[in-house]
Amino acid sequence: MGVHTGNDNVFHQATAHGDTWRAYEESIPKPCAGNSGVYKAGHNPPFWYDDLRTPTNLCKQYDVALDPALDDDIAADRLPTVAWVTPNACNDMHGLAGCPQPSTQRIAAGDAWLADLLPRLTAMPSYLAGQTLVVVSWDEGNGKATQGTDCTLPAVYAKEASCQIPTFVVSPYVSPGSVDDADHNLYGLLGDVEDILGYPRLGRAAGQPTLRTGLGF
Repeated sequence: MGVHTGNDNVFHQATAHGDTWRAYEESIPKPCAGNSGVYKAGHNPPFWYDDLRTPTNLCKQYDVALDPALDDDIAADRLPTVAWVTPNACNDMHGLAGCPQPSTQRIAAGDAWLADLLPRLTAMPSYLAGQTLVVVSWDEGNGKATQGTDCTLPAVYAKEASCQIPTFVVSPYVSPGSVDDADHNLYGLLGDVEDILGYPRLGRAAGQPTLRTGLGF
């Protein structure tokens, strides 16, 4: 895995539109860092884009340690336009030998981490005013697919457990209990975020179906 030379991304889009962004990375040892302990750079998108490093190193400015930055920004109700939050490998349901809980408790640890974070987000004045959308999504399901598997192909998606992931959309505009069980993917989720912010859809996000119609946000 290497830096994506020349590839645009939603963080660069935010900057180009005069908006703000921040990535909050649990257990990252310093801004815009590579792998270290239970922090995994593979779960940190801004680290991989070279257009966030030149001419100004935005990655070092805005790709920061979750603690205390996220707590401070929630308390002040000042989340950026685009906020990316990544738990470490002990709280993302993967689990590692260096984690305090046994591997059998990795799912419970992730649940507890989310159970602490989400109520604080939904208590923010900006959320209550309908100005903040929270999306919780996994990057892979419980399967054995290899890197590069194209989960947008119906024949692949139907039989590959790695492609079948839960995604929760939390917004005052979503009716509680709403479900959209049509065939969606992470390209479409990126497109939904870009649509809401008025950015053009990048790459394969173009033409993908939207969750907004089914869930009403």
